[in-house]
Amino acid sequence: MVLPRSAGALTMRVSSGELLAQLKQSFEAFGVSQGEYESAAASVLALERWGFEGLRLLETALSRLRTENRPAPQVAYVLDGLVIDCFESSALFGLVPCIERLYVNGWRNAGGQASFKNCREPAFILPSLIKVCERGCSAGMYWWTEGEVNLLHTVRLESGTESVRVSSGVWASRDVVWPDAKVLITREEKDLESFERDLIQPSFELRERRGSDEHRALFERSSKSNIEINPWLWDGLQELGREMLVAGTVESRMGAGADPRPTEL
Repeated sequence: MVLPRSAGALTMRVSSGELLAQLKQSFEAFGVSQGEYESAAASVLALERWGFEGLRLLETALSRLRTENRPAPQVAYVLDGLVIDCFESSALFGLVPCIERLYVNGWRNAGGQASFKNCREPAFILPSLIKVCERGCSAGMYWWTEGEVNLLHTVRLESGTESVRVSSGVWASRDVVWPDAKVLITREEKDLESFERDLIQPSFELRERRGSDEHRALFERSSKSNIEINPWLWDGLQELGREMLVAGTVESRMGAGADPRPTEL
């Protein structure tokens, strides 16, 4: 169903299942492994459901993702954690093993940090962090988006008795910007406090703050209603998905089931 979103703009709504299936088929066309495209599809959906505009982020990146080289991230160990170089690739692909390694470090050493260098769309790291926090740890993350006013995005993930508690903030600065995204995984709540306290400077202006109740409400609401998507993004995803289809010939049908040709008795 296509609905008006605002003057001169249209929107449509699809179910979570329909969106996830389309994302999987579309990302398969990028030539990545099944585990990679399924994880990427789930990340976009999760980011959207938690209120972090995963579809809008994907919309701005989709044309580049079609031609992007995706070298494996390079991991270096430093005194205070990991430095992960993404070589100007999107966080949508290839970083799940890095998050798992960081989780192990954080669990064994009562805290693990990582800096992500040259990482595009770092917000796509969040769904992987939420998954590891479901195992009993907590995490903090920040990244910048640059513009006329630079915006610092902070996210706090706390392990709860029933689910992960997600809270976030957006801060504005005209002068300060750090190019790397940074992640902390820890078992100690005090580490999260110092992680954010050391980050926020007096000159920063708070633009938006969402508590865990608001993020949880967004997540629950999305499970009961269809998800809004730009029709042009949906068309682009379907176009990608069609690249994975094959013509209906005798040979293609042979690969899908029994041989359709008559057999000799």
